[in-house]
Amino acid sequence: MENNNIIPIITYNYMDINKSRIISDNKRKCGVYRITNLTNSKSYIGSSNNLSIRFRGYFNVNQLMKSNMYIYKAILKYGYSNFSLDILEYCEPNLLIAREQYYLDTLKPEYNILKIAHSFLGFKHSLKTRAIMSINNTGVNHPLYGKNSTYETRIKIGKALRYNSTIDIIPNMYTNESKLNPLLLNYSRLKVKVFDQSNNVVNEFPSMRNAALYLNVSTQTMRKILNNKILHVGFTYVFEALNNRVSIYDHNHILLKTWDNISKASAWCNIPYTTLFRYIKSGKLYNNKYYFSKSECNIKTAETDLGCKQSEEIKRLGNTSRNRLVKFMHIKITNIETNVINYFPNNKEAAKYLETSERTLYRYKSKGKILLKKYLITNNIHNNKSYK
Repeated sequence: MENNNIIPIITYNYMDINKSRIISDNKRKCGVYRITNLTNSKSYIGSSNNLSIRFRGYFNVNQLMKSNMYIYKAILKYGYSNFSLDILEYCEPNLLIAREQYYLDTLKPEYNILKIAHSFLGFKHSLKTRAIMSINNTGVNHPLYGKNSTYETRIKIGKALRYNSTIDIIPNMYTNESKLNPLLLNYSRLKVKVFDQSNNVVNEFPSMRNAALYLNVSTQTMRKILNNKILHVGFTYVFEALNNRVSIYDHNHILLKTWDNISKASAWCNIPYTTLFRYIKSGKLYNNKYYFSKSECNIKTAETDLGCKQSEEIKRLGNTSRNRLVKFMHIKITNIETNVINYFPNNKEAAKYLETSERTLYRYKSKGKILLKKYLITNNIHNNKSYK
């Protein structure tokens, strides 16, 4: 019903012709609108805190067909060319319901089933209502109460969850002597090793995601294997916590800070992530200010008078992993004549100090030999002292 006292801000005479304008003009705008049937002059009043999204819904035929709203049925019956759209008012979100109610009372639109403006924006059920809803869906009132899924249904559920390969397997518990520290239990920082029934390593993955992709299961399945310590298709999975800590030193090799990961270190130094990673790899001095070093694993070692003895955990690593690990260890050089000790963040800096090649340094360090009859070179993983 028309009211001469109300003048729309914008009028789009034919919705089909003005579709692009209707959506673009009202992007991220909040307000009240009216849709009028040009054939019978019936109208509908609505509101939205984002009119563009609301109008997109009106132009979605599939959405119109799924609803029983009068206005939707009318648009499908008469077509967009027989409807006009008016923007009655733009307003703030907190005034939206009040303004919609004003136009409902004033214009009395025929297509509106509910005559009271209402919005679920920010709405929360009361504690009493939630308690009633809970009772109505608990026990015998639950729609699945007393129903058991058939084997065929469980197969389908398993395929949907990408967990179908383990349906016929009875989970067997196993114990892992070296349990992970809960404080280090970060799913994104776990290395996965796969063992067969003879306790032989058959595969190794740098992360849970890589293991899940290779095994064609979801990451959620890998987390179940981790949390429940179960066998999966006859194999045992061992998860090892990685330590991606980054140590930062000044130009005099004095330890300034140690961060849990590269992202935090790059933010602290105000250095791009890729730049920091490149300097960690090269071992060069950044901007005449910082040295960076990265440790890949938490591995304990025992030092002897002859050097640094590798732990059993290092020995269990493959050659490639062990070489990468040793590359990032801190280097300790002891002058056996003067007992002067120097520390370096990587092999390159240590080799530069000794005026020798990295290959020679690595050979003397691994064999525990004395270089130039006075330098003992060892790995210094747990060095908490400042570099001298």
